[in-house]
Amino acid sequence: MQKSGCMFLELITDIQENKAGWAIYTEADYIFYGNAGKGVFYIFSVADMKHYLKNHIGEYSTRTATEPKWNTGQIKQSLGAIVPIE
Repeated sequence: MQKSGCMFLELITDIQENKAGWAIYTEADYIFYGNAGKGVFYIFSVADMKHYLKNHIGEYSTRTATEPKWNTGQIKQSLGAIVPIE
């Protein structure tokens, strides 16, 4: 968000294993998302986010993120929607 003004909504947490991302599986009521560099903090409803994604997912580009798995150190790739929030 620092440079792009967008949020990465994780749709698939591990592409190789086809595991749902946090934007799909979370049971939280709200998401708290902040950027100290810009001095902004967002709070949004997960139910609203999921409803919005369901109806608008095709409108956003997607990107992959590469990182090590926390438990094995093996590399995994996640897929997420790039959604503007500003």
